[in-house]
Amino acid sequence: MATNEGTSAESVIPVAAARIDKIEETISPWREALASESDFVTLDLTGVESADVTLFQALLAFRRSLTERGRHLLLSPLPEGHPVLETGRLLGIPLEHHFTLVGAES
Repeated sequence: MATNEGTSAESVIPVAAARIDKIEETISPWREALASESDFVTLDLTGVESADVTLFQALLAFRRSLTERGRHLLLSPLPEGHPVLETGRLLGIPLEHHFTLVGAES
């Protein structure tokens, strides 16, 4: 996927919880980002220790909401073997195919 360097008006949101029992806690800052003026919103998922399908549903919906507003969702790169990458692959939702990873090679 493409990279994005030197973006103007960017919000970075760290994410630590990524399961259905924590979804409100997870997406609350995302709602704030929707209301902001940032052209680019970057989610940092490196703090997520476990994830379920809820995270991927929320990510896809958030990306769609931003796109409808002419804005962009970026994801910070994750190390190989990270729980979000592994869960995404098990669910058939590889992040690298569905999202722009900041700093990832094209």
